[in-house]
Amino acid sequence: MKLKVNPEDFVVEEIATLPLQSKRGPFRVYQLRKTNWDTFELVVRLARVFGCARRDFAVGGYKDRYGQSSQLLTVRDRPNLPERYEESHMAVEFLGYTPRPISARDITGNHFHLTLRSLSLDETATIARNLDDVRHSGFPNYYDDQRFGSARHGRGFMGKEIFLGNREAALRLYFEPSRFDPSRERHLKSEVIRRWGRWQELAPQAYGDYKRILDFLSQDGFGRSYTRALSLLTKDYLLFVINAYQSYLFNEITRAYLLALQRQHGLDLLTVPYLAGEFIFPARLPEDLARRLAGETLPVLAYDSVFRHREIGEIVNGVLRREGIELAQLRIRKLPGLHVHAKERELLVIPGNLTATAPEADDQYANRQKMTLRFFLP
Repeated sequence: MKLKVNPEDFVVEEIATLPLQSKRGPFRVYQLRKTNWDTFELVVRLARVFGCARRDFAVGGYKDRYGQSSQLLTVRDRPNLPERYEESHMAVEFLGYTPRPISARDITGNHFHLTLRSLSLDETATIARNLDDVRHSGFPNYYDDQRFGSARHGRGFMGKEIFLGNREAALRLYFEPSRFDPSRERHLKSEVIRRWGRWQELAPQAYGDYKRILDFLSQDGFGRSYTRALSLLTKDYLLFVINAYQSYLFNEITRAYLLALQRQHGLDLLTVPYLAGEFIFPARLPEDLARRLAGETLPVLAYDSVFRHREIGEIVNGVLRREGIELAQLRIRKLPGLHVHAKERELLVIPGNLTATAPEADDQYANRQKMTLRFFLP
């Protein structure tokens, strides 16, 4: 099976409840459509085009680069903002005004259209057979690969180093090149890592956020001011990398919890690798266990997490020991305006309106099949 062969094979439409009005207000609302754009890079580009500061923009969520997505974006109002702007693989269109910037709290969920390609006949039969189970019992509510772009170089989590107070290590991870980076960006990052500390040599060839940081470090007396250098990054980016580590910890807690259920109930488990580790999925949940787990939540950890019962606390302690971090360290220090708090996330998620098209010949892979899944995730 192959996913995301073409951008139109992975389509996401964000559903938001942001209040919208025609009367002029402090923030403009735009419909954003993009293909093969990283959300952070796109907002930096729009800030330059609109003549605004990056902090004037807000989005409710960061969509996968590899696919087509539609979402809302807000911009602090000012004269001469365009009604519409379009360039290669992205477009924004003005919808109205709103009294406040959009945030994650405004997002109800996302509609997905996923085309699965290069399927064997056995795979199409398995998908068709499992649809009812997924509609009924759902699946483990892991955070998936798009949440872990900041750790895709395999060297660790920038957010973890921020929690631990290792500011230089966090900044090095920010500059760590990835095979997914565009060639110009990968080259710059490689040079920064190779010539770490020689900031005056590096600053002239930098651009964007990289240049702002390297220009700062190249000033006399600031060469080791790693906390101040990190604070030059946008707050939403810093929260993104911090949340990425919290998401990884949630995945590890979920995995350990399912392994405990496997020992108790003899479940058959499937293993699937992902960017930051391994997912495990129950092949099928017994009816009574599915009922018991409906509505069960697990912690997205922060320093103020409280555990409902001892088993969860023991699982969390085991995950934290393996990670070499303590619960009390999961707070943000010395980066003003950044805070994280504990929350709960459902163990299982049931997709809404899950449908699948009948298998048909794949027009891109000879003698293989394709299917399209449609569903809503809260």
